Amino acid sequence: AYDIDGSGQIMNSGETSSTIKIKQVMKSLEIAIDKTTLSTEEQISFTILAYDQANDYVSIETMVTISDSQGKEIQKSVVKSSETSTFTTQKNSPPGNWKISSITGEFKTEKEFYIEESKEVSFKLENNTLIVINEGNVVYDGFVEVKIGNETEVKEIENLPVDGKTTFWLRAPDGNYQIEVLEGGISIP
Repeated sequence: AYDIDGSGQIMNSGETSSTIKIKQVMKSLEIAIDKTTLSTEEQISFTILAYDQANDYVSIETMVTISDSQGKEIQKSVVKSSETSTFTTQKNSPPGNWKISSITGEFKTEKEFYIEESKEVSFKLENNTLIVINEGNVVYDGFVEVKIGNETEVKEIENLPVDGKTTFWLRAPDGNYQIEVLEGGISIP
């Protein structure tokens, strides 16, 4: 503001300023993930993102829950927004759509990721017994070839549950033999 005299000259002037502080109010909550499809024993990274009314980051702590494809809670933790967290799937993690959920006050958000099917068996030889263990994340159905010396026998495995075992008694005439087990054409010594 200023005053002008009769000749148009500024006689006096003044300035003022003021600071107004606006309280940060959270307006949205999101989850960012680094991949949407995983294999078993693979890691996913995720970050909880909270924004205010100006779309700036808000620093908060939030509860995060990771649920499997059957809705079972696998992990629950408190994490800070804008910090990257990780979760590693297990060998027998069930396939399908999993969820990462975040809840803070009235805000809730979810993000899905998919775990692929894994058909995998392992073998152990104990004395004259072949033990087949389902180490995948789906019921195993398939064939196993067992070579004892020059003889080959095919064993059928049906409905072997996840983490399940089945055994086969191995027979051969007396003597020492090289034993080889093949599953799906892959040799397992």
